[in-house]
Amino acid sequence: MNKKKLLLGVVTVATLFLAGPIADNATQNLDQVPVTVQKIAQVDHVKADEREFGTDTSKYQGPNAQKAKGSDTFSIAQIGGAVGNEIYDQWTYKTQISTGIAMGLRMHTYIWMETGSNKMQTARMLNYHLPKIQTPKHSIVALDYEQGATSNVQANTDNVLYGLRRVRDAGYTPLLYTGKWFAQQYLDLDRILAEFPNCICLCLRLKIDFLRRY
Repeated sequence: MNKKKLLLGVVTVATLFLAGPIADNATQNLDQVPVTVQKIAQVDHVKADEREFGTDTSKYQGPNAQKAKGSDTFSIAQIGGAVGNEIYDQWTYKTQISTGIAMGLRMHTYIWMETGSNKMQTARMLNYHLPKIQTPKHSIVALDYEQGATSNVQANTDNVLYGLRRVRDAGYTPLLYTGKWFAQQYLDLDRILAEFPNCICLCLRLKIDFLRRY
């Protein structure tokens, strides 16, 4: 279900979240990224050559936060998620958050969201996970929506928007974590960006709009 994390988070080939300026139009510049697994982020009042790095971790990296580079400044850890009506925890989440904070990293959270277009399933997932978040208010809470979409693009989009609103209303910074092909097939990205500008993180060699300084 989340096997990519095995590759994305191990220290030697960890996904690097690269914080820096973004292009103006997220939906028209999805291909303009490096070949490496990097993620470009929005930065407030930062020069074009400034960058920050961080990692993506889940149970595959074990109980402790990790740095891919000694200069890493943040990390995003998986709290768990939902596959349909099945809700699950990641046993590593709390210790990854606590060890990351002890390492001086800004810690963020993501939730695996395999709920298609079903708002009731998403509501159950968020009712369960949002109260368990260990990162500070205003930190990023990303919804990892990469599998399980239906053929109804608008219903899928409604479900994702519902989730992003719930994250925002809980006091966190919402982010949608997905893949380019999947998002183009199953989501109305322009509609999502109209309500949540710069909220979309496209994984694996793709552009990400990532809010820094949280």
